[in-house]
Amino acid sequence: MIPYLILLRKGRAALATAAALLIMTGEVVAGAHHWANPVDGLFTANVNWAEFQPPLTGDDAFFTVAGPYTVDFTVSITNLSLQVSMGNVVFESSGSLYTYHLTGTAGVDVWNGSLRVGTGTSPLDLVADEALVVNSADLYVSYGSHVSADRMWLGCSGGTGRITVQGSGARLSLTGADSGSYIGLAGATGELTVQAGATCDVAGRLNLILSGNENTKAKILVQGNSSLTMGYLSAGEGGMAGQSAEITVTDPGSIITQSVASAVDLGAAANSTTTLNVTNYGTFTGGTGLTTLYKTGKVAINGGTFNAKGDILVDGGVLERKGGGVFGWDAGKTLTIQNGGLASFSGPFWFPASATVLIKDPDSRLEGDASVAIAGGSEVQVKSGGALSAGTYLDVGASTGGNGTLIVDNASGRPGDRSQAPGAKTAPRPR
Repeated sequence: MIPYLILLRKGRAALATAAALLIMTGEVVAGAHHWANPVDGLFTANVNWAEFQPPLTGDDAFFTVAGPYTVDFTVSITNLSLQVSMGNVVFESSGSLYTYHLTGTAGVDVWNGSLRVGTGTSPLDLVADEALVVNSADLYVSYGSHVSADRMWLGCSGGTGRITVQGSGARLSLTGADSGSYIGLAGATGELTVQAGATCDVAGRLNLILSGNENTKAKILVQGNSSLTMGYLSAGEGGMAGQSAEITVTDPGSIITQSVASAVDLGAAANSTTTLNVTNYGTFTGGTGLTTLYKTGKVAINGGTFNAKGDILVDGGVLERKGGGVFGWDAGKTLTIQNGGLASFSGPFWFPASATVLIKDPDSRLEGDASVAIAGGSEVQVKSGGALSAGTYLDVGASTGGNGTLIVDNASGRPGDRSQAPGAKTAPRPR
């Protein structure tokens, strides 16, 4: 269940009225505490709260007034939950680095307006033991600040939710190894940007538009010498009209890295357009699990480096390298192309040592616009109407690395030709 404070939202007017009555009688209200005015001030100052007392360890903090204002932390604070539902709110430490810790199940909920964590030389650490929710709002993590939560729900109920992690030392951490984090749900849009030397760590599964609602969208952008680490990646599996997911890593020093045994699933059988872009010297390094590109899934390597550590299944999708990009594929792995899938390589392409490539059915193909080399003990099997083509020549075992094997089986299933040669090249394809 998405941890919205629904009951508290519905009762906000009643809570404010009750708070005013209690202030008039000199009593202190426990539970919900509301920032009183759109002015800068200390979190710990009584005058800044409608209840005339800041929230304590067992209380919830609400920021529900319009306007830009800055809240200064002069000590570390622990509350149950935080909700920002209006205005442009800024949190900063004053005098030293402090931590704002939320221990309740509602965690941090930014559902309108914006929250900026950290300013100039005044970072703040914001820690939620449970969920971080950003919906129809913006969360900025900057100036060396650290925001941490067990899991994240970004763009999950109408509108666009955005998280931007920016600047050297800025970090977003999602620590729940057994928890899933979600970007784009229920027809909403979620966008995560990590830039200018910032870092994002996701311990568990990261899901983009794993949703049964049309027009749900998700974006991840890692740029400017920044990094994103994560476990299993699922993007675009919803399969509904108008859905789209886009993951881009770009610029020198920018990298997306998966944990060791993680897998990747991109796209669906229809509709959910999903693209992983690796551009301009950016790098994506996958885990040793299976990478699957379904019909609407695509990996586009254009001037960046895509490192595949495990087997790859192009199940109707597209694996494409162009523009000087690098497709780094570990030795001894298997690439399977089926269901009309395409693997396309611009420039000369060599299979890694001991690789196995299976091109399994009609309309499934592997194409190169220059030479394609099968060597180093690698083997390519073309079956049942699949296609293998090279723009200049097909090199079977002639390149450095030793023998290569090409097996072509015809559609009837009779044994096909087996070619194994230590030093012969096929004739150039007619033009």
